[in-house]
Amino acid sequence: MDANLQAAAAQIRGAVSEMPSLAIVLGSGFQTIADGWTVEARFYFADLPGFFAPATPGHEQAAILMASAEGQRVVFVSGRMHFYEGYSMATVTLPIRALAHCGVRSIVFTSAAGGIRQDWQVGDLVCLSDHINFTGNNPLRGQNWTDNGDRFADLCGLYSEGLNRCLERNGRKHGFTMRRGVYVGVAGPSF
Repeated sequence: MDANLQAAAAQIRGAVSEMPSLAIVLGSGFQTIADGWTVEARFYFADLPGFFAPATPGHEQAAILMASAEGQRVVFVSGRMHFYEGYSMATVTLPIRALAHCGVRSIVFTSAAGGIRQDWQVGDLVCLSDHINFTGNNPLRGQNWTDNGDRFADLCGLYSEGLNRCLERNGRKHGFTMRRGVYVGVAGPSF
């Protein structure tokens, strides 16, 4: 296994008594979601092996936060490294692979992304049913570490229908327009 992955996972696991099974990645404009949660541990990207502090505005203080509120525990990933910043896919995916190695099993990604549907509005929330990778790179490429699962991962259940229904129900409850869509990943930079 990659030494940076092992070291980062050990550092994260060593700071918490129990690892939450859910992580929420907070993209541009979503960092305030973590407000109101009690942060039990904070790991700045710049202090974790193999991680880098992103240069993208709003992501400079990227960190992994172990947080709790009202009896619930979650991992927040506030900010992220981007492929368009010149990092390899192995580096960009390192935080997620490290969290998976620590026991995280479900991840909600947030992102301020554009859309091609003209009937959708800025601020609509979209639950994904699939993705199309137009980056020209595959994050599964390279050395396969069996600790992280099979190289030929079954992506059929990648987007949880149950989690999507939960997100849609709660989004509507709080007044958001909820959509379903397919994410098209491009190398960027695009906004």
